[in-house]
Amino acid sequence: MLFGYMSWSRLGTSEDLTQGVSLEWSRWCSDKDYLLGDQLLPLKHYQQLAAPVLAYSFADDNWGTAEAVDVMMQAYPNLERRHLKLASEGLLGIGHFGYFKPAAQHLWHEVINWLNRR
Repeated sequence: MLFGYMSWSRLGTSEDLTQGVSLEWSRWCSDKDYLLGDQLLPLKHYQQLAAPVLAYSFADDNWGTAEAVDVMMQAYPNLERRHLKLASEGLLGIGHFGYFKPAAQHLWHEVINWLNRR
């Protein structure tokens, strides 16, 4: 934070974040309602979202735990929620960012099919 950003890349866990984003994220993580506790956000608009929302969580994600995703997603009225256990999906690990890596590509087809049905 001394240099105006949080150097997550040096810790090997994520991309670097600007100081403002890091502080906002820290504030959200300190609130039991995560970002839904942020009175600066237009939270009433979340409930007005008519589009369907598909939200995943993964058993080995230490940041986006099933409970954390449940809290964050309660703001959306048209929600479909899925929690994947890795062994049943043929994955050794996925973590927080692994869904976007080639090893999880077989999971993308489910989302594409979900989108096509809408």
